[in-house]
Amino acid sequence: MTKKEKITITKIRKKLGKTLEMYNMVSEGETIIIGLSGGKDSLALLDLLYFKKKQLQINFSLIAVHVRSDSIPYESDIEYLNAFCKQRDIKLIVSNIEIDFSTDNRKTPCFLCSWNRRKALFEAAQKNNANKVALGHHMNDSVETLLMNMIFNGNFSAIPASLSMFNNSMKLIRPMIELTENEINEYSRIMNFTTQTKVCPHGDKTQRNKIKELITHITEINPHGLQNINSSMSRVLEEYLVKKPKKE
Repeated sequence: MTKKEKITITKIRKKLGKTLEMYNMVSEGETIIIGLSGGKDSLALLDLLYFKKKQLQINFSLIAVHVRSDSIPYESDIEYLNAFCKQRDIKLIVSNIEIDFSTDNRKTPCFLCSWNRRKALFEAAQKNNANKVALGHHMNDSVETLLMNMIFNGNFSAIPASLSMFNNSMKLIRPMIELTENEINEYSRIMNFTTQTKVCPHGDKTQRNKIKELITHITEINPHGLQNINSSMSRVLEEYLVKKPKKE
């Protein structure tokens, strides 16, 4: 690892640490489930949380859960994931699910897949007395979701860093929400992660891919465009927004 790469790793780890502190994401004595798909984002999330666990003066446990489904072509190298977790002394649970895409034609395959996978994570959390589930979403995911909701749903919403669920008995946290996709790609490259192969028949049909292209155009116009859109979510000037009068 070069000196420049070491500086990059340190910078990214510090950034994640600030996010954990800002949103109070980890507490003494709790257990956190990590959704480990095997992609670069989830591998980076697990490694970053593992590093911060060693560094922080807080005693908490990490459990990785990998969800598999025969309903979607997906090559999982379980041996690699097992070794990855074992090297960091983190327990790995493999959960197998079936997804019936015919149950609701109003929902996209991506929505149904995501919903079922998240359900499996929550079930694993309950079985292991965990009160938090950590997902590998980053800044790009948040901005993409914001733009999709504005363009297709007509509302101003994205994905929160921390979300209480099930009458506050469970929290969904996203520790990498302040990291960009480029930063995570660089972290994964430097750490030499081996990512899993995904072959989804619906992967090229989602609106999200078009939004990714839109963000690429935005950053061509302004290199800080992604960060500025992300910042706008916490700097809403309501007095300068058009507000429709409420119906009586």
